[in-house]
Amino acid sequence: SHRTMKKLIGLFLLSTLFVGCKPYSDSDLAQFDAKIKAYETSKQLDLETSPSGLHYKIIKGDGDRIIKQNDVIKVSYVGALLDGTEFDKQATPIEFKVRELIPAWKEALAEMAVGDSCILLVPPNIGYKGEEKGEIPAHSILHFNIKVHEAY
Repeated sequence: SHRTMKKLIGLFLLSTLFVGCKPYSDSDLAQFDAKIKAYETSKQLDLETSPSGLHYKIIKGDGDRIIKQNDVIKVSYVGALLDGTEFDKQATPIEFKVRELIPAWKEALAEMAVGDSCILLVPPNIGYKGEEKGEIPAHSILHFNIKVHEAY
């Protein structure tokens, strides 16, 4: 279809734009931000934006133990692409070492305590960058809903 063709051409242009491991240009980052803002508006999300380009909202729970970078955490989460495709869902809390997570998660978790939840819209520069991860195309903007159950 015409739409699929446009998508393929867009992906081809993106892939030629990002050959090699060079960091994203200011223009790339501005495009990611514009896409995130449009998505945020369409979903009526009221998020803050950090200097890294992360769009986020932290929903405070009843815990007070702040998460540290050397912690192991137990989280439940849903990860999706902006088109709504879920690429990962963990209803049962799963363990991660904070220091091994993508930069966007580390950044958000540094502001969170056990019991908190968050919504993250992650541009590729602080997500998986140019790597393909299973169902996640390279240079994807990601939407995560995360709840922290434990940290130790």
